[in-house]
Amino acid sequence: MNLLPLVLPVLGKTTTLHAACTTLTAGQKNMDAEDPVEITQYGLRQVQVHSKIGFDFAAAMRAFLRADPDVIMVGEMPIIIKLPKQALRHP
Repeated sequence: MNLLPLVLPVLGKTTTLHAACTTLTAGQKNMDAEDPVEITQYGLRQVQVHSKIGFDFAAAMRAFLRADPDVIMVGEMPIIIKLPKQALRHP
């Protein structure tokens, strides 16, 4: 399994990631999780995460790994930091 990390602080991240995936992984089993799916791509198994029903990025990754993919592509994944309630109090 290959991992294509791409973190750029500019616009065009999704387009660049899809172009790289198309070019580098033709003919492989490719899977993609995004929120929302911005570009549909032939040959790419895409899912849109929906945290309200419990299908978040972690659930998508577990499902992908069971399918034994060649490439997993993850769109912009939000970083959620859970802080203890004590950290949210103001002195």
